[in-house]
Amino acid sequence: MATVCEHVARPYFNSCQTQLYSGGSYHLSSTKGATATFKFRGVGFTIFGGRRPGYGSFSLSLDGRQLYDGNPVPESSPVNNTLAVASGLPDDDHTLVLTNSGGTLVDIDSIIFETQIGSAGCSIIRTIDDTDPKITYLPAAAWDVNTRLEFQNSTLHYSQAADASASVQFSGNAIALYGTASPDHADISVIIDDKTVIMPPGTSSRVNAVRTPVRIY
Repeated sequence: MATVCEHVARPYFNSCQTQLYSGGSYHLSSTKGATATFKFRGVGFTIFGGRRPGYGSFSLSLDGRQLYDGNPVPESSPVNNTLAVASGLPDDDHTLVLTNSGGTLVDIDSIIFETQIGSAGCSIIRTIDDTDPKITYLPAAAWDVNTRLEFQNSTLHYSQAADASASVQFSGNAIALYGTASPDHADISVIIDDKTVIMPPGTSSRVNAVRTPVRIY
């Protein structure tokens, strides 16, 4: 089996911009009882965040079972600290909840989770760029191309038309969709093999500037 690590950084509202943090943002709370929930399928995870002066305690639970409750000692840097790590979990769906338990500052920078896909010797990852003919854009006239260096291969397809769609056929047991997040972006839905997943309202707009690349699904 192959182990795949994915880096997740969520620049939603309440995020503060700083070049010291992954993706230039982090999520911050000083409210006792405030929670951050991350659902994933995999065998391990690592949470990164800051431990600056004035930061306090938090608790961590996995699948309803408490893993940690305390105030960790800061590492050598005030940012990019390892807040929690776990490995060897059952390869299943998990729910991870970090709770502000002290009513003082706690921040989350990013999460890496590990999952197992495929079989030994198989090709694990294939990237399909937005200009690949495997992707069908409908209606074609509703889509335009933006060319900027920060996009993969310097291109990005976008549309402002309601019900415009992009579809691709693939063979595999996992897929990730990357794009941008922006205050002016519309809500989207994703259909995989006739199963529709409607993204939470405002998912793409909970930022104060354009962010790329962002894992949309």
